[in-house]
Amino acid sequence: MKKERGQALVILAFALIALAAFAGLAIDGGRTYSARRQSQNTADAVAMAGTRVLATFVNQCTPVDRYNADNAIAAEMVKFARDNGIDPTAENAELQGWYVNASEARLGRVGWGTGVPDTATGIEATLVTTDSTTFMKVVGQEHIVAPGDAIA
Repeated sequence: MKKERGQALVILAFALIALAAFAGLAIDGGRTYSARRQSQNTADAVAMAGTRVLATFVNQCTPVDRYNADNAIAAEMVKFARDNGIDPTAENAELQGWYVNASEARLGRVGWGTGVPDTATGIEATLVTTDSTTFMKVVGQEHIVAPGDAIA
């Protein structure tokens, strides 16, 4: 009877791939959860900041330049995103804002030069960040995507 050599090597190779997948799930899964929390917290802060600026313009007794107000709201949203650790101008992050009415229907985009709609009562902020994975690349998962959405 001839000894069969190399079987342990094949089994070990599959075991190492499985071990890397489980380690990736633990490490990259934790990073995904953390990134998701940061994106959601930042979206909450950005929506609140934009709504605060919108409220100051709505409550003024004098006519407001809707286009300057739109630019001020967009600038405040970007500032608050940066203050919360996410740069929305970076290639791994995207921030979008919409004016919403009392029933949370979208009226128009923030910062697109169209001005503040007359019936706007709040801001919806959507923030998506991406990052590369560490271990999950072994099983074909290249990126972590962390979305956050808030209405204020």
